Amino acid sequence: ERWKPKAATFMTGIPSPSQHEVTEHWEALVNKVVDTIAGVVDGCLWHPSKRSRDSDGAAGETLEILLGLSINNDKKADTAYGEIKTFGNKTGRVTLFSREPEYVKSIRKDFFENYHYLDDKGDKCCNIVLSGNKFNTHGLKIDIDRTSERINIIDKDKGTLKNYWDFSTIEERLKEKHGSGLLHVGREDRKLKGSKLLEYRFTSLTRYSGVCFERFLDLIDDGTIVVETRMRYRSNHKQPWKNRGTCFRVPEKKLLSMYDNKEEIR
Repeated sequence: ERWKPKAATFMTGIPSPSQHEVTEHWEALVNKVVDTIAGVVDGCLWHPSKRSRDSDGAAGETLEILLGLSINNDKKADTAYGEIKTFGNKTGRVTLFSREPEYVKSIRKDFFENYHYLDDKGDKCCNIVLSGNKFNTHGLKIDIDRTSERINIIDKDKGTLKNYWDFSTIEERLKEKHGSGLLHVGREDRKLKGSKLLEYRFTSLTRYSGVCFERFLDLIDDGTIVVETRMRYRSNHKQPWKNRGTCFRVPEKKLLSMYDNKEEIR
């Protein structure tokens, strides 16, 4: 549980804890989770996937269960002491956070209805990757406007759309999710015997801190960090419309470049 200092009670004369006490308690929490992860790494054991099917996030979910953490998909960090991420042998993108752009009517009416396409089953989909360094096949890209302090969506033919993200909103989300730092757990993957699922061995632990918003913007500019929309409409489903959230994603190996400080623990 995240520890919070009690507010000063001036009427009774009970003081708030000093900054030194806050820092000491915070470091104790960090050390506790670090020691727990280090124990998993030092064990050198293979751990079968905790999911019934192989999919994105299975390794991270397996690690969180090993650590005794509840599965976390909310907007805040995995723990009070930062995000926990695990990267394997393969390289791919990881989600930094989700955030819908500003809209006029709704994200469905503004964006989905204008840019959806039909998948191989004939369903309407809008799984689109937007990058800052080039237009995609839908004629869309994102653009960093430092004057208005916005991340805009640009249509090659229509120009700047009315869907955008304010710098202040995105910086808040970035720091909410990554401001406390990141614990990176290296791992190896292999097929579980007699199964299509994977098992994992966690092999290293590195702590990163000091997330940099300006570097985050630069990584959008050069196309490293992308925005992905994840919407679809299936007319024959009980719940036809589904939006899994618009997310900011970065290649696993580039995630660590957003931080200023690095400490190798294991």
